[in-house]
Amino acid sequence: MIPVESLLDYAAIYWFGVYVILVIAAVGNILSSLDDLFVDLTYWVWRAYRGLIIRRIHKRLTVEELRDCPQQPIAILVPAWDEADVIGQMLALSVHSFDYDRYRIYVGTYPNDPETQAEVDRIAAESDKVRKVVTRQPGPTSKADALNHCLEAAFRDEQESGTEYAAFVLHDSEDVVHRLELRLFNFLIPRKDLVQLPVFSLEREWWQMTGGHYQDEFAEVHSKDLVVREWLAGQVPSAGVGTGFSRRAILALLEDSDGEVFDESSLTEDYEISFRLKHHGGGMKEIFVRFPIEVEELRRNLFGSERRVRRPEWVAVREYFPDDFWAAVRQKARWLTGIVFQGSRRIGWRGAFALRYFLMRDRKALFTNLVNMMGYFVLANALAMAAYSAAFEDGFAFPPLVIPYGPLWWLLLLNGLFLLNRVLHRVWFTWMVYGAYAALMSVPRQVWGNFINFFACLRAIRRVIRAARGRQTLDWEKTSHAFPGAEELKVLSRRSKDLAS
Repeated sequence: MIPVESLLDYAAIYWFGVYVILVIAAVGNILSSLDDLFVDLTYWVWRAYRGLIIRRIHKRLTVEELRDCPQQPIAILVPAWDEADVIGQMLALSVHSFDYDRYRIYVGTYPNDPETQAEVDRIAAESDKVRKVVTRQPGPTSKADALNHCLEAAFRDEQESGTEYAAFVLHDSEDVVHRLELRLFNFLIPRKDLVQLPVFSLEREWWQMTGGHYQDEFAEVHSKDLVVREWLAGQVPSAGVGTGFSRRAILALLEDSDGEVFDESSLTEDYEISFRLKHHGGGMKEIFVRFPIEVEELRRNLFGSERRVRRPEWVAVREYFPDDFWAAVRQKARWLTGIVFQGSRRIGWRGAFALRYFLMRDRKALFTNLVNMMGYFVLANALAMAAYSAAFEDGFAFPPLVIPYGPLWWLLLLNGLFLLNRVLHRVWFTWMVYGAYAALMSVPRQVWGNFINFFACLRAIRRVIRAARGRQTLDWEKTSHAFPGAEELKVLSRRSKDLAS
């Protein structure tokens, strides 16, 4: 039996370890929060500059101007491995939604996936806007492989028809497209070489915490972070969907990569492609576009009742992200592996200071995900110690982790203010996209999202270590997709038509 004195020694060592973790977490959070604060302040400076100066010089773009612009041929590239459940609905909705005539959708399928092929064939029989492409290798290979096959098919069609595509647009098989998006791509390309539209999650119920946390994250990143990134660095990472490329950009990528536009060895080929364009010698121009149209719709307030409100509707891509905890972990682990580990090796730290700064922000996720969990670990121990002290008033008294008004106390107070800033920004941008009810739910979902990001971080580290030891390859892990039901599609379709009218 272990003596009581030894147990107390072990407990004291453990408590000291908790204190060390607290200090590391506090310092780490301060460093990360200062970075976030810079982006926050820059965004509000950009808002003021845009409102006070830019809007006085340039009038706001209108739907009429989009419609007056002559239509150019556009190729839409859609990779589809094991997507029989969603691809037919996505294609049917797209064909009936687009307010545009000169386009064609190339769907990259696989020879060993007859169910997905059958769905594509069904829609292709109804509309000549859809073209099925079958890869040479059986699946699953990678998204990049399917996209490269789609490009090959588009180029073959050009030779046969004598008409060249002016733009190439990326979409996934679960995307809900916006009626006006091709009009917007047509207006901006070829003046711009990469055009990225916002990507927003379709709304989830309040109890769907995993799927819902994507709403909040994408609302903030695609309303604030990418705006600041484009303004300061002139570079916009492709989201893999809702991305339009000029013909000049595709041909440059084709030339630089010896015939492979999309890198089939990368887990995040969409993320890397914008850096390849940025470093290309042709002065490629990248832009993140938020084009709002005012719309009236029903919104739930904080008490659950509905009322009609007018708000901006963005020309954006919408989709359902995973609502299963471990599916979200796998998806985000793939993102982390591609952006942090592969990106550090393949992209490095090239470019101007502003670009290298945003590379740092992309890669610090590995650090912040771990630091956030350190904070939760310390909080759990502090609460357990408070409960112990309340239950056993005469028990052994451990020294407090924080001495009032000491250096660590002030550091934690500053951390609290930064945390409040983070929460308020997340609430604000969620409110702007989804309304007050979703904004309220973004607070607990932010905590839930931190746990998802932590386990994704562990999974990414584990995969990279196993790959380095030769025990695992960094293969593409496909995410299972869902598509809106019939009733929700009716609402989305009616809203889209109202916007375009």
